[in-house]
Amino acid sequence: MDIDDIRRVLIHAIARELEISPDDVRTDVTFTDLGVDSVTMIELVIDLKEAFGRAGLTPSLLAENPTIDATARAVVSLRSPADDEAG
Repeated sequence: MDIDDIRRVLIHAIARELEISPDDVRTDVTFTDLGVDSVTMIELVIDLKEAFGRAGLTPSLLAENPTIDATARAVVSLRSPADDEAG
């Protein structure tokens, strides 16, 4: 998993939830400015957990890192249970 994979998941999830083209989702704009509400934030967390299995993924992580770029950096820094088993 790398930062581009996380960005891709977020972009496609936001596009799906907002019914817009992924090309219209900017990674440097806040979730609020993109039109993401609290319900959509929960959906994004579910999508990220399904894709990457990271512990610590919560809607508050997205609120504290309010752009796709910031969230992707934060998710990369989280450790997964598989990381702990491998290390």
